[in-house]
Amino acid sequence: MSQINSFDLISDLHKDARGFRPRGAWFDDFNSRTDAEKQVIFDDLCEELRENEALDLVNEEHCLGEFRALLKTQMDSFGIDWKTALEWLADAEEVNVDYDQDLEHFLWGFGIGIPNIRNIKALYKA
Repeated sequence: MSQINSFDLISDLHKDARGFRPRGAWFDDFNSRTDAEKQVIFDDLCEELRENEALDLVNEEHCLGEFRALLKTQMDSFGIDWKTALEWLADAEEVNVDYDQDLEHFLWGFGIGIPNIRNIKALYKA
């Protein structure tokens, strides 16, 4: 690993994989390793990141399913369409769905992933 970018690269990768930047002792240990050992650590962090991303996708799909069920309950209970159900849920949280950022944050709060947020937004605005 090149010394020029290795600090930033490994720090960013560690944060992406584990949710926080490594501390000084971790870097001291990392820097004491051979290039081959550093590569193993790098590869392991990449694998952790891939596993976490896969788990995140499963969780986001689960959250989307729960959100859809919540909308369906509103729709069935009040005889409304999904857009109105969305508006009522957002209104209860004092969210203005006409502002993209507010709508995105509202949906993100349900654990919905960015691609699905974009799809919901596009369908809502259509």
